[in-house]
Amino acid sequence: MRTSVAIGRRVLVALVGLTLVAAGGREEGREVKRDEPAPGKVAVQRVPGMARPEIAEEIDVIKACGEMFDLTPDQKAAFDQIAQERTGERRKLLDDLNDKYAEKVKEKLTAEQKPIFEKLWAALSTFRASVRTAADELRAAAGEDVLRSVGGGRGEANPELLMRSVGLTAEQQGKVREAMDAREKAMGEARKSIPQPADRNDRAAMEKCRQDMKAADDKATADLKEAVNNLLTPEQRQQLEKVQTAVKAYGEKVKQAQDTYMQTLRQQFGGSEPRREERPAGGTR
Repeated sequence: MRTSVAIGRRVLVALVGLTLVAAGGREEGREVKRDEPAPGKVAVQRVPGMARPEIAEEIDVIKACGEMFDLTPDQKAAFDQIAQERTGERRKLLDDLNDKYAEKVKEKLTAEQKPIFEKLWAALSTFRASVRTAADELRAAAGEDVLRSVGGGRGEANPELLMRSVGLTAEQQGKVREAMDAREKAMGEARKSIPQPADRNDRAAMEKCRQDMKAADDKATADLKEAVNNLLTPEQRQQLEKVQTAVKAYGEKVKQAQDTYMQTLRQQFGGSEPRREERPAGGTR
């Protein structure tokens, strides 16, 4: 049940994005038509925004070209292949640099620090290799765009993933809007019918309210998932299942690699696991 609900919620979020991009999007409840350039033409509306300060540190020529033009499907596929080739070369260059500078780093460490560094650096290198393998497997199963859209190793799909993998028609998008409206109506009725505890310190009452709202949300999400699945063609369902299976496997392998790394830390620090530092999303690579 948990898996079904999770998939349904991801479908819901994805389809929110789909309805916004369909036929030019919406603005204040009305349709806004936008003139999009034909495939292969310069995407004039995106070019000005390419001059971002962060390119002083790094510029991605593949991404930049994708922003300059509305690429054809064949061009996108070719760019994915180029990106994969670059990833392999970048890994090799980075590995060589790390090996070189690891030796320089060790020269500055004390005799007590060196063995600790060597052990933890080896654990990090093993973790990195495991995640690379998982990423390569996901890329092979679902493509470069899917790998990029997942991110963070959580094994959860985001709207970009589902929009790219399913490809709803305009008719399907309209029916999805109806299903989404039905879900919002159901949740609105649930919020009205489930009373909020007068005493916020009453833990039992607060927990019952939370459970009731969760049950309502689970049912509304399951109903939406069923409605969406009924709209999909067999081919779309098969593609969606394939992508979700690959994403889930990626997340599980990343978690396993993290657990192995943390086990090494526990061993190094005498059974006490150091606290993980919470990092904001989108940190430095």
